[in-house]
Amino acid sequence: MNTTPESRCTILYIDDEEKALKYFRMAFAPKFSILTASSGEEGLAMLRKEAGKIGVVVSDQRMPGMIGAEVLGRVREEFPHVVRILTTAYSDLPSAILAVNKGHIYQYVVKPWEVPELEMVLHRAVDYHHVLSERDELLRLKLTTLQRIICCDRVKWLLLTFGEGVPAGAFRKALFALLRSLAAFPPPSQPPEAGFRRDQFDAASLIGEEFHAGVQLKAALEKADESGTVLPLCEPVSRLGERGPLLAATLGAFISSLPGDVSASVATTDGVRVLLSPASPGFVEDLSGVLFAAKPHMRSMLLLKILWRFVEADIPLSIELVRAGQEPLRISPAKETVSADEVIEALRGVFEAWDVASR
Repeated sequence: MNTTPESRCTILYIDDEEKALKYFRMAFAPKFSILTASSGEEGLAMLRKEAGKIGVVVSDQRMPGMIGAEVLGRVREEFPHVVRILTTAYSDLPSAILAVNKGHIYQYVVKPWEVPELEMVLHRAVDYHHVLSERDELLRLKLTTLQRIICCDRVKWLLLTFGEGVPAGAFRKALFALLRSLAAFPPPSQPPEAGFRRDQFDAASLIGEEFHAGVQLKAALEKADESGTVLPLCEPVSRLGERGPLLAATLGAFISSLPGDVSASVATTDGVRVLLSPASPGFVEDLSGVLFAAKPHMRSMLLLKILWRFVEADIPLSIELVRAGQEPLRISPAKETVSADEVIEALRGVFEAWDVASR
């Protein structure tokens, strides 16, 4: 029940009566961090601005424009982690009870309120907010840990079980190039459609799904460029030695898979240079799917295949993702030998740059 300056969250009080706002500040500012607003619209605007600080919202029921229950309903929709309290006169009790039953508020307090009684309610609300915050942090940690285990397993599985006929050194260089570049990419803005979500905590089920996904992924990778189509854009690549036609076919399949708003250009001076523009966050997420998504997009698998085939052919390759107003992001296999430990360390670098639990 003790609230220290270090642990207390901010309480937002919304009331259209200036005297009530002043009285609330005088009564509770010594014990709590207090913000006030004189209307529902002002309160919501303040909450959007200070969402990281505000843990409890107290709103009067009778206000012009937007009544308290409606304000708290909006708070619940936009900020479900915020604890909501309604204050109301005896004559408004039916509406307050209705709001409680619908789950819109944590508690209602009858006006005129007694300071000691309301202070106890506020202490409990703050404690409850701390409990919710700690629960969310534990869930975030659990999800992050599980997700990292599964992502590590995906990379290890690719390293250990993929492909007959693919030199291990070439494949490690391809994975390393992709992971090293992803660490510099902006973190995903939202979870992929088939990715891991906060409501998925059955580790055994997820790992089992990952095994089946791995089997399907291997088959899809092997068939990714079976058509052998060589785009006119890739014709110069087809003339780069004995493996040129195969490289041109894989690169052509990758370019054919690009979304309509992404253009590609290919140059063959001092190796092969591919420019992709513009590179949106969603497009980058697609390219990382072979490592992180339960059902990766085909272009992600083709990208990995391009990387290892160019390494096998000993032809330098640079794929540059062009972003408006920013430096291009480059994916380019290293010339030196890459160990499995370096691949795993590169994966850790991605985790450092991306908060996977927010996906």
